[in-house]
Amino acid sequence: MSFSTLSPSSVSALRRGRYVTRVIESVQVQDPQPQGPPDPNDPNDPTGPPRTYYRPNKTHQEFRIREDDHNREDIFVIGPQGGVYTSAVLDHGSWSGWSRIEDMGFLDGFTAAPQSSVSAIERDDHQEDIFIVGSDGGIYTNWVVDHGSWNKWIRIGEKNFTTSQSTVTAIKRDDHQVDIFVVDLNGGIYTNWVVDHGSWNKWIRIDDLSFPDGFTAQPESIVGTVRRDDHQQDIFVVGRDGVIYTNWVVDHGPWNKWLPIP
Repeated sequence: MSFSTLSPSSVSALRRGRYVTRVIESVQVQDPQPQGPPDPNDPNDPTGPPRTYYRPNKTHQEFRIREDDHNREDIFVIGPQGGVYTSAVLDHGSWSGWSRIEDMGFLDGFTAAPQSSVSAIERDDHQEDIFIVGSDGGIYTNWVVDHGSWNKWIRIGEKNFTTSQSTVTAIKRDDHQVDIFVVDLNGGIYTNWVVDHGSWNKWIRIDDLSFPDGFTAQPESIVGTVRRDDHQQDIFVVGRDGVIYTNWVVDHGPWNKWLPIP
């Protein structure tokens, strides 16, 4: 019986950049003779250095590790009871079975609100991170390294930070930093970040005091983000007035003012 969830639900997808499988293979290797004096019958080098000669039909078995590169695609979805599930495919093969990314440190194994969405990002050639709003309104992350197992769910910040149906968006600012964005309970736009494999920082609000409310969006709005180039990162959101707004940061400077896109 196939896996099913509530409709509508969001399915997130991520392609891993390099996925290597290691296969132990058996090979037959021809046995060399012990090194001896130069071969007087060799017209090219009758007085050269000792050579290695092979005995015909004499072989032995060796085991070697072969590395194969694959294209791997992972997908994520929330099950009907709020569990976080993943499936994967290698190259043009068949999809794997669905497996739950659970954590028995939680009484329910860790759940999110049904029909909420998972965000996924490739941190580097080895690590993949996912983000979601837990059922307690906190922002959670989990990660996997190479062929290892998923880790424990870690909350970034406090509980009740946002609504359970909110979406966390993620982007690599550069080769070292990952940024995430979410709209909080009151509509403020917040960001957090991590550098390399360090700790997550504190949430900061991307506000603009030229707005009476410091700039807010409707709770559960989604923040879009993109790297414009190697130095600038842009974000976009719909304001409470229905207008599309953008903000940006250059390198590691401060965020700017929110500008409407006419």
